Amino acid sequence: MKPLSVAGRPECRPADELIYREDDPSSSLYYIEVGAVRIYRLLADGRRYILSFHCAGEWFGLEGGERRAAFTEAICDLHLISYSLSNMRTVTLPPSFIQF
Repeated sequence: MKPLSVAGRPECRPADELIYREDDPSSSLYYIEVGAVRIYRLLADGRRYILSFHCAGEWFGLEGGERRAAFTEAICDLHLISYSLSNMRTVTLPPSFIQF
């Protein structure tokens, strides 16, 4: 088993860049180190319907299902760690990962 700290891939994204689109395959889970993202759906008239915001220290991308249900976009310059969901079976999670 690998510890969570070595299982991920660091990424930097500029402000306004899409992380993933609605209907993309759900293949990764993300942890935000610096920055923030917005998760939204597009309405028929082109407006965004904001579902949530996530900031440094938070996880996103685990929506359940094989396809993404929404768009996710960097609000500002973003430093995150992406974790392949297929590799998560081989990771040792710290007790603090699951919070009630």
